[in-house]
This record gives sequence, structure tokens and C-alpha cells, in this order.
Amino acid sequence: MKRSQCPDTVEFSLHNSNGYVATIGGWAIASIILYVLSMGPVVAVVKYTGVGHDIVPYVYAPLIWAARFPFLKYPLLWYGSLWGWQ
Repeated sequence: MKRSQCPDTVEFSLHNSNGYVATIGGWAIASIILYVLSMGPVVAVVKYTGVGHDIVPYVYAPLIWAARFPFLKYPLLWYGSLWGWQ
């Protein structure tokens, strides 16, 4: 019997799916990072133009909720202060 015909081992790799798992994971992480980083410019634009003042709390509700925890509150406030928060 040839070695290729003998099913004595099974190999599993994330690369079998052409890297889709890594690609989707990378896009998910990048989306979360961009969402958090977009908070500063959006709030600065709203502050100086007044446009969208009523919708920002809904869009950034997850970050407002996350700011209740001390280990996230201070980095978020620091980042916001770079964009003109008070």
C-alpha cells in the first residue's frame, strides 16, 4: 500500500480555506479599531458645525457604555481631549 493511500494521519490547517479565517478576523479587528478612532474626528466636526448632534450618542453608544469602566474611561477621555472634548 502506498503512503498516500493510508489515512493514518489527519492534518488540519487554517490555510485550507485560503486564509479566509485570517482575513475575516483581520477585517473585524481593523473595523473595531477604526470605529474607536473615528470617534474623535466625528465629535470634533459635530462640536464645530453642530450637524449631527442628536445622532452621535446613538452611533457611539457602545463607546459611551465602555467608558464606564476605569481602564477604558481614561484612554477614551484622553483621546477625546486630543480632538477638543472638554
